[in-house]
Amino acid sequence: MNPAGSSSCHSCSPRFISSFLPSPSQIAELQNILRSNSLPPQLSSIQTTISAAPAELERYDWAINSVQNELNRLSSERRTLASYTDGCRSALSPIRRVPVEVLVEIFDLCPPEGTYQLSEDTTPEEEVDRLSGRHLLQLAQVCSHWHCTAMGTPKLWSMISIDTTLWSRRTASADTYSFFSSLRSTEGRTIH
Repeated sequence: MNPAGSSSCHSCSPRFISSFLPSPSQIAELQNILRSNSLPPQLSSIQTTISAAPAELERYDWAINSVQNELNRLSSERRTLASYTDGCRSALSPIRRVPVEVLVEIFDLCPPEGTYQLSEDTTPEEEVDRLSGRHLLQLAQVCSHWHCTAMGTPKLWSMISIDTTLWSRRTASADTYSFFSSLRSTEGRTIH
């Protein structure tokens, strides 16, 4: 028995099978005729099939379309239910009960990817990513609560260490926007 509790779909029309659908022996007989190049013995039966086939094929197309529409509806409803269920799970997630103060401390302990150590291999782009707080911006994309917490906490943005040897005229003009955006987030707090 299927999970829905019935052995057949109560909303579907009765199963369609054409009376012109050939049996395996009829298919084999036709293949023999086609190989031999002789006329078929049941000429009228073949002519009837040829004339009825377009209407029968149209009935199959209609039945296939109906079933496909039902499959599309069921697939859409399943996606909706799965998405809703995921949202329900998320609503009960323990991370939602973490106080903002604790979340800020966790964010503060999250270092940027890699290390704070600058080296001769550090590119200007990597330095701009570090200075603009890319790791904090990534945390801010998790949800609106994390976004408000990360962007609204000047403490997270107040530590800036700059290696000026990496800044050439080429990168300074293109990348200063990210840097100054990071500075604005400090909201007047002391920068270390």
